[in-house]
Amino acid sequence: MLTLRTLMSLAVTAMFIKSAIGASHKVGGPGGTWDQVTDLATWAKGETFKVGDTLDFIYGAQHNVFEVKDKKAYDACDTSNAISSDDGGNTPITLSSVGKRFFICGASDHCALGMKVTIDTVSSTTPSTPALSPPKSTPSADSPPVSQGTTSEPPPADPTTKPTAPNAGNGGYEVNFAMVLGFGFMTLLCL
Repeated sequence: MLTLRTLMSLAVTAMFIKSAIGASHKVGGPGGTWDQVTDLATWAKGETFKVGDTLDFIYGAQHNVFEVKDKKAYDACDTSNAISSDDGGNTPITLSSVGKRFFICGASDHCALGMKVTIDTVSSTTPSTPALSPPKSTPSADSPPVSQGTTSEPPPADPTTKPTAPNAGNGGYEVNFAMVLGFGFMTLLCL
């Protein structure tokens, strides 16, 4: 019979294994697949791809997946010097290094019709990138002059300045529910 301590140890171990494996990204997202209809560029912009994550290309028999070596081959839909290819209908690809990777469908004119995607992989320790702020506007000649007096309030923060440490609000550590749960289990184990 499993004791509470054993169950908690297994839960903590599972939590750490899950975090080490990486996320799985269904190419095209929950509402689409690797096809000519899904807006793959928009889908990719909404995702953060990290080293260790997996891309899952799911597609019909009329499609395939080619990884091409560079943007030039990607833009030209050129599969002649492809890094890899598959036509099995379910192609998992593990993102093993930082950088851009280029995937296209080599069937007929599918790539030219938009069936291609660029994946920009970041380090698994890189925090998610915040959305960019709109550019600052420059005062026009009609703008009133800015007062040079002193105030007790600090100047507004520059929205283009990035924080010096990721997740600075919590000491530089990314905390998620699984970590809190794991620490809770560890605390119980020590009692």
